[in-house]
Amino acid sequence: MLQPQSYRIIDGIYLQSGRFWDCDVVARVSSSQTNIENGISYPKEASPLSIRIIITYSYDENFKDKKTYELDAYVNRFSNWNKNKFIKQKAYKKCESDRYFEYRNVTETYSPMRYYIKYGL
Repeated sequence: MLQPQSYRIIDGIYLQSGRFWDCDVVARVSSSQTNIENGISYPKEASPLSIRIIITYSYDENFKDKKTYELDAYVNRFSNWNKNKFIKQKAYKKCESDRYFEYRNVTETYSPMRYYIKYGL
């Protein structure tokens, strides 16, 4: 039983357990080869990784009014990106009155709907 305003971490699949590769995707990608269209797309039925999460809960200790929440997810695209194309340096000022810029590494295509693995060859 979980108390109100509490949480519990549930162990699941470890996505970085190994490198995924495909013969049709170049392993060492140059900056000129890197683009959003480079790679392989998968329909849900043919995905190399599918995940299903099922959570059943109840506000009653005896589970008389249990509710179930289900979530399906799958890999729909796989591609390799050159680090120089994926990570860019942007200039920022901490304050408007600052005379000098601070440079930060940013990922322009980052999204919480995407999963990224950094690896070296």
